[in-house]
Amino acid sequence: MADGHKVAAFAENKRVFVSSETAGEIAVLNSNETSVNYRKLIARVDLCKSAKETTPCNDESATPITTAFTPNASAPHGIRWSTLTKKVYSIQEGYGEIAEIDPATLAITKTFDLAGTSYTSYGISPDGKYLLLRGETTAPQATKLGVIDLSAAIPAIAYLTIPELNGTSPGAFKFAPNSGRFYILSREWSNGHKERPVVCV
Repeated sequence: MADGHKVAAFAENKRVFVSSETAGEIAVLNSNETSVNYRKLIARVDLCKSAKETTPCNDESATPITTAFTPNASAPHGIRWSTLTKKVYSIQEGYGEIAEIDPATLAITKTFDLAGTSYTSYGISPDGKYLLLRGETTAPQATKLGVIDLSAAIPAIAYLTIPELNGTSPGAFKFAPNSGRFYILSREWSNGHKERPVVCV
């Protein structure tokens, strides 16, 4: 597979999706123990978008599966699987967007534009319903959160307003097992750089 930082997501159809930050692609591995292709590379998703590049993307359809695609600037970093939509979600930090990928057809079925926002990372609730977006501003200093309800007819970013996060810098966050709450560790710069957990409904 291509070089670069990698993150994996396991889909329900016994496929593993592994993003490559440097190459701008997602490798697809077979995780079906009964298959002759078990643990083998079976396909790749090229994340290149000509509209986001300085030069048009190459057609990589004829590229051998063991040869890396032409690198692009998408820079995928985080990847998640939704138990609700049965789709894979990949954040392209270089493009400032999240792509929804059908694990069966490998087609990008939807994108969420993060341009103009401070969101740089995200997570998914255990029930697969919510994508939680996390970011930070410095003028003024604040942790910024947003959420995408994947169950909506037309999913869109809802910007959360949480006064308790003003003056803080974001840390790690986790959802409760029932998806009813999430917890984020924030560093409060106005209070001697103390870290404190914030619980959000």
